[in-house]
Amino acid sequence: MKLSMLLLIAAPVAAAGDAVGLSDLSWLAGCWAFERDGKRYEEVWLAPTADQAQGMARTTRDGKTLSYEFTLLKSGPGGEIHYVANPSGQREAAFLLVKLLGTRAEFANPAHDFPQRIVYKYAPPDRLDARIEGKVDGQAVSEDYPFRRAACPGK
Repeated sequence: MKLSMLLLIAAPVAAAGDAVGLSDLSWLAGCWAFERDGKRYEEVWLAPTADQAQGMARTTRDGKTLSYEFTLLKSGPGGEIHYVANPSGQREAAFLLVKLLGTRAEFANPAHDFPQRIVYKYAPPDRLDARIEGKVDGQAVSEDYPFRRAACPGK
């Protein structure tokens, strides 16, 4: 994808007026989990530093790991924020923060196969809704992840 297209997508964040920093995403920090269809979904985010925040996720069933992902939020050279995902069995993919409204963040990469958009919405004190969406074979597809604050793994 051309840089000009990414910059065009990022315009809503820049147009908001105030500079956006990783500290504006500090509401992601913590341990989150939910269960559905016999699977446990967990996501953990460290509080951001000035230049990055690390996250990790896993899906398990019957004590066995089905999938995992390592994620990095990082500031780019122009102040833009990137969501870099490293999912198990797939290549790394980067998404650009295109909209941040309070505790709702949207990241996009229209050139990625699926998803093309990642959305997080925090509802205090203990709800974090994540959603991935995009098109697969021309059809709109989405998946929702209704996380709740949880005890951190290992405790």
